[in-house]
Amino acid sequence: MGAIKKSVSINAPAERVWDVLVKDELNRQWFAVFSKDTYADTDWKQGSRVSFLDGSGMGITGKLTTVEVYKTIAIDYDGVIADGKPDYESKGALEMQGSREIYRLASADGITLLDVELEMPEQYTGMMLEMWDKGIIKIKEIAEIN
Repeated sequence: MGAIKKSVSINAPAERVWDVLVKDELNRQWFAVFSKDTYADTDWKQGSRVSFLDGSGMGITGKLTTVEVYKTIAIDYDGVIADGKPDYESKGALEMQGSREIYRLASADGITLLDVELEMPEQYTGMMLEMWDKGIIKIKEIAEIN
């Protein structure tokens, strides 16, 4: 597995940054850095399923293993979405199993430090690193608008 770690200081309280991570009208804006028309299908509750889908019905799926409001989101991936349907058995799905994504927020005096950690198959690390360079800046921009 490859790993990516990103951090950014955001001039906004943790509540605002949290909204950018989980509210559909906000997270679609930064998800677009990764793939056009991407959205999350979930209720953002611990133990729930989460699927990230693009406009073509392709994506990735997993489980929300940790959700501490305004503090932490952890996702363990276990499959892919192909043609709008979950797939847990194909080569691509098996490669994604064991992948993980963690968001941590720490806030003080109206400033929030956002840490993002990803573990994924080595072959995707380079591509995702470039996207996350843009993605974390987009999260910051959206959170600082208001």
